[in-house]
Amino acid sequence: MPYRVLLSVTLGLILFAAGTARSQSYLVSHFGAIADDGVDDTKAVVRALATLPEGSTLQFASGRYDFRSHDSRGHLNFIDMRHRHLRGATTGARTVFSFYDRTRPGVLMQRAADCSIEHVDLEYTQRPFTQGTIVATSSAGLFVDVQIAEGYPVPEVSRDTLLWSRAESLIAYEPLTRQIKTGGEQIRLRATNPVTRVSSTVLRMHFANATPLGPTEFNVQSGDLFALKCNLATIIVLRDSSQVVLRQLTITNSGSAAVASTYDDGAVMEFLDVVPAGDALLSVNRCGLHFKESRSGPIVRDSRFERTGDDAIAIASSWLEVLAVLAPRTVILGTKNNYVIEPRSHLRFQDGTNFSVLDECQTSGSTYLGYDPTIQRHRYQVELSFPTSAVAGDLAVRSDLLAVGFCIERNVIRDHRARGILVKGSHGQILDNDIDGSTLGGIVLGPEIDVFLEASFVEDVVIARNRIANVGLGRRPHISQSGAIVVTVRTPPSSGGGIDAVTRQNRRIVIQENTVRHSAYCG
Repeated sequence: MPYRVLLSVTLGLILFAAGTARSQSYLVSHFGAIADDGVDDTKAVVRALATLPEGSTLQFASGRYDFRSHDSRGHLNFIDMRHRHLRGATTGARTVFSFYDRTRPGVLMQRAADCSIEHVDLEYTQRPFTQGTIVATSSAGLFVDVQIAEGYPVPEVSRDTLLWSRAESLIAYEPLTRQIKTGGEQIRLRATNPVTRVSSTVLRMHFANATPLGPTEFNVQSGDLFALKCNLATIIVLRDSSQVVLRQLTITNSGSAAVASTYDDGAVMEFLDVVPAGDALLSVNRCGLHFKESRSGPIVRDSRFERTGDDAIAIASSWLEVLAVLAPRTVILGTKNNYVIEPRSHLRFQDGTNFSVLDECQTSGSTYLGYDPTIQRHRYQVELSFPTSAVAGDLAVRSDLLAVGFCIERNVIRDHRARGILVKGSHGQILDNDIDGSTLGGIVLGPEIDVFLEASFVEDVVIARNRIANVGLGRRPHISQSGAIVVTVRTPPSSGGGIDAVTRQNRRIVIQENTVRHSAYCG
């Protein structure tokens, strides 16, 4: 055989073998994880992920896998992993991942690259919230007695103390419409002894208010339905990861969100079903997908979201407040939530009154100064690449964390609380989505500065061929966010410049060929 031909054949065989190795599949049963055997599968799956070479696919059979053990981060952790893939059964019954501790993430992908999960149902073993019926009320609005619905967890009571400590408030619902009542929204439980036991089946929920509430503040009667708002965990958490793919997943019994993502790059989510189990009420704190500080993307398409307790799909970043200017190149910035300011981060400074752009620069370094409880802000001393004209009271945003290239298309969103799609990112598309039923708007674009301190103004977004119906149905909606398609900004009352001028900081938005039916407010 001629040398050149021999060399070509040899190279071809090497490439074929390498390609086969990169896509090789391994049965998780070989590592001791067996479906439906009632044994904790966490250690076996973690051991498999740590053992397999990069590029491997871990194959699961039909049936339930129990993830009972966990560490402080979560149950199933992809930490600094590359090219690892989990794949459930593609024929017959579904593969189910059931996570035991509803206060910790089911799956955590942190600094993971090119990892994926496909063809799996994910849930918490116990529902991460509880609901039932109000059977008695205090005339002064100081407490209610509740009956927990069958199949929902009963908060534990020991020495008159609520051990389910993440319960924050009670939400009351109309029994016929199952909608949140005006005057029944997030009535806060008291911090100590919030729950006492009346009988084996009835609990008394004590509210934080020490004085009687009026009818608009406490519109709750015997026979109303209720749910407890609890800040529990998210089933899938992505953190500082890249090129993660979630495909053909069903997510039920989620906590604060089905998927929460921060500082991620290019996530792809396709053919997801995000639905509550059974007859779950629209609890206030359960989002569908929540993306924060995305470097690029995400892509969300061909998915279904039903009865999410907050926004079905949300893309946002954070405003940083200028607290002080120590020198032309040194500023103190504050954020509502803990934040990451890396060297060479791109900062865009904007006027704190009319939000016009002042200047843009990179960071050369930053130091975390701690949390200041008096102003409720995390504080950072940030060094800039060149002087800024910003002064105390102005705002800044990481212009490199605006989810550039996001695409939300061909999704179905049904009967949710808050917004169907909420976007505070730029340079993306919202196409061919079907939204029907919401308490606020169908598609809402623009920052929320007043309460959440979330950015940013929106630029270069196309909204086309979406079908939007029955939106703005809440009893006490935010008028500025309750239309079918809304371009807006929520600002503090002290901000000046006029709402029209401020809203025009959202730029180059194309809205075309959308269909709107039954919007309670503006189309």
